[in-house]
Amino acid sequence: IANHGRLQGIGSTIQTLPKEIRSLLFKDDAFDVDMINSVFNIATSLINTYNFYDNNKLQHLIDYSKNRQDYLINDLTKQTYITAMFYHSPEQYKKSYYQPKINALFDEIKEFQIQTLKNKHVFNIPKFKGTTGGDISYILCHEESKRLELILHEFKSIAIAPIYDGLIINKKDVDIESVVCKCNEILKDYSSKVINKPF
Repeated sequence: IANHGRLQGIGSTIQTLPKEIRSLLFKDDAFDVDMINSVFNIATSLINTYNFYDNNKLQHLIDYSKNRQDYLINDLTKQTYITAMFYHSPEQYKKSYYQPKINALFDEIKEFQIQTLKNKHVFNIPKFKGTTGGDISYILCHEESKRLELILHEFKSIAIAPIYDGLIINKKDVDIESVVCKCNEILKDYSSKVINKPF
């Protein structure tokens, strides 16, 4: 696990390649097993796991993890919300012309940050960065790595490499539907799911 909490290869790895290059190299010989909406599904998992979260103040965040498409309107993309999660003032993303639920989500991302960092000792992370965005990123990436390690352990014989919130696996003699099904069985208690994502 690298110092930002994610599983990271040592030295030069395919993780560092641009997405387009990875696609060119592996699309014919590998599958990309990818976590769906990783950041917010992990956030929802933490909310459901720890009793220090006030769920009543986080309803739009939970809804976003289930119904992300409903929030991808105007100029908003999934990357907008991920960036807001790792920003020290996500409420600054609010706009007067956004729907109320959109602005409420940005407020709730801030509330999630506050509640998480107030209780960050429970995550057993040896050293934090000392910034809002850095510490939230570290916690969520650390949780992501725990999930990824579970499926990596299960499929180590066909794994090529972990790639951020997913895993590239060898295509040869692999029933990808069975792999995805097994991954989702492993992750069912963690509010996480994977798909076979096209390169």
